Amino acid sequence: MPLTSIEKTQGGKYLLTFQDHTNALYDIVILAIPCSLYKTIHCKDNVIPKERKHLLDSMQCGYTTKILAPLKDGSHHLKTAIDHNTIAWAQDNILTLYYIEKPDLLPVEPFFASKSKMLKTAFEFTPPHAITHVKDETFCTYNSSITHNWPHDPYAQGSYSYIAPGQEELEYAFVEEEEEKVKAPFASINRSLYFVGEHTSLGPRGTIEAACESGERIARIITKRHYE
Repeated sequence: MPLTSIEKTQGGKYLLTFQDHTNALYDIVILAIPCSLYKTIHCKDNVIPKERKHLLDSMQCGYTTKILAPLKDGSHHLKTAIDHNTIAWAQDNILTLYYIEKPDLLPVEPFFASKSKMLKTAFEFTPPHAITHVKDETFCTYNSSITHNWPHDPYAQGSYSYIAPGQEELEYAFVEEEEEKVKAPFASINRSLYFVGEHTSLGPRGTIEAACESGERIARIITKRHYE
């Protein structure tokens, strides 16, 4: 359930309010969400200081639409093709295509069709007329080309974080917590509010590995601080 607000009680606990108007009280909160969602959460100043909240809200997120299309046979070795707003590769029997553009400029279907020449030259592949927009459901099976638009996903609102000019502090300022290195903007607050996600990673951002790295590091900090 999407989180809508966080405030602190007089007893120092965190009161979380969710989109369905339910509430929950916690001693420790870990915000393991995409950076694009910080701005959707209302926080009192005693939860996240105003300057820090403004910095978090200003984080930039990329625009990526992903398309997966089945190839006719599985004989393709890894191949890659790139143009000004597209990265495509084929491996085994799947063609993967990243469309890097603001989502409202061009719908997915005509965009896919516009890449016919590139895809035919690089992969001997002709885009189909129909593309299925995948549903937010587990264990779905599709027999057609599929797509997902990350900026239009309400639980992501973007594909990956990046550093805009003037935001170098988000990448290069560090502090130490429990002998672990942490990016300063994502340092814990009051030793009880923590930040996890690919944007907080010490390694290359924008990957599942980055998200896992951040989660493992914060887990070590919390274990040392609260449970040892």
